[in-house]
Amino acid sequence: MEKKHELLLTTLVALGAAVGIVAIFLLESLTSPNSSSFCNTSSDCLNLTQGGCPGRWVCANHYCMWECKGVPQSCIVAGDCIGDLSEECRGRWNCVEGKCEWVCEREGRVGLEYNVGGCEKGTRGIIRSPGVSIASDAGGIRIKQNLSYVCCADIRINATEMGKTIRIVEKNVGSMCRCMCNYDIDARVRVAPGTYHVEVYGVQFGNKSPEMIAEETVVVGRGEGRILFVERRTNRTGRVIYGEYPYSFRVSDSYHFDPDRRILEGGGSIELENAIAIYGKREELGGDLGRGVVSRLYPVYSLPVEVGEDKIISVDYDGTVELLHLNTTIRLSPGERWNKTTTEETSGPYQTGIIEITTSEIIENHGFIERGRII
Repeated sequence: MEKKHELLLTTLVALGAAVGIVAIFLLESLTSPNSSSFCNTSSDCLNLTQGGCPGRWVCANHYCMWECKGVPQSCIVAGDCIGDLSEECRGRWNCVEGKCEWVCEREGRVGLEYNVGGCEKGTRGIIRSPGVSIASDAGGIRIKQNLSYVCCADIRINATEMGKTIRIVEKNVGSMCRCMCNYDIDARVRVAPGTYHVEVYGVQFGNKSPEMIAEETVVVGRGEGRILFVERRTNRTGRVIYGEYPYSFRVSDSYHFDPDRRILEGGGSIELENAIAIYGKREELGGDLGRGVVSRLYPVYSLPVEVGEDKIISVDYDGTVELLHLNTTIRLSPGERWNKTTTEETSGPYQTGIIEITTSEIIENHGFIERGRII
């Protein structure tokens, strides 16, 4: 009887051990990495795509996390996370729950905005010399063309990206006729930063294949010999309600920017050797408040930096800028602008009357400009 009890006990122990092994096996199978982010040790994360900054993989709470070296682990705003960035992906720093995180931005499909002017009145039969211009723009690539084509056309524009080649195709979805007309075409293509070969084809009709009429190599985003230009424009206009108010006159206009030609005049007097950006400030007076313009260019050599009452916090690889203006954090991609308009009544420093002042502020990211166009 005792031997039967011993045999039964031995069997139960063996069975318990087997169950324990099975349980451990099942537990390990449940906790082993079965996705790209689950882990038991840091070695389970080595095959993942590394993050956007120098560092290493760590296993925290069974999840793979990329730990950046040289970047603060704690933050209050994204500007606290400035550090050495990798070109593994285009992106930006975020401050999430007090910790710095690098967020990669996906390179989406080509974004296209275009306008085809109608058949210009009085131009039928008058043919202008054809011309196509291809250049980098604030947010990508800009194509402008003077097109002489049949006056009954309905012209559409299509853009496709094949690797680093951008193909622009003009297509007539209307009809054909004998009269000729002039059309102004203005197209903007938004692409990720990089160097692109742009080809323009026109005009496709029916099954006829279009012919290439222009091509150009264009650099978009940060590159050798390119400087970001951000501008703040303030317009203050006054209207006297009663009494008198001192009239001001200002003349100190030191620069001018042509957004179509991408030329910044007045920048030749500042040192651009190590500059990464230029911040322009322009103030204009009007109405009963005064008349005139005061403007100035400020070169930016390092970040963050204070420019008057503004503070530039960061500049991303694609030219997106983050700045602090009067306790307001503003983030602008190339081609974007921020604006605000306020109105107030004041008696001024002399207490001689009441004037209503309307202040319009615009902060615009003009994107990157070729150094050769800063004169």
